[in-house]
Amino acid sequence: MPTLHRAPGGALEAIDKLLQESVLPTADPGPDNLDGFLVAEDGDEYAGMIRLQIFGTTGQLRSPVVAKQFQVSFAKQASIKNFVRAMRS
Repeated sequence: MPTLHRAPGGALEAIDKLLQESVLPTADPGPDNLDGFLVAEDGDEYAGMIRLQIFGTTGQLRSPVVAKQFQVSFAKQASIKNFVRAMRS
């Protein structure tokens, strides 16, 4: 089962790749701009990512991406609740 956590500094290349594979813009992430990005790792692979953009006391989920090889299994296991829990930790 993939584990969710804040994106580490070294995740930029993997996040960029996931966004490109899903035909999403890659302008947001940068070496100094990984705040709000969560990644799901399964072993040594990135299974997916999502960005939580905070606006005061509310937030918006942006660019959820699941790697093709994980789409069926990840959809069954992941939930917004897990993303929010990982952001709080």
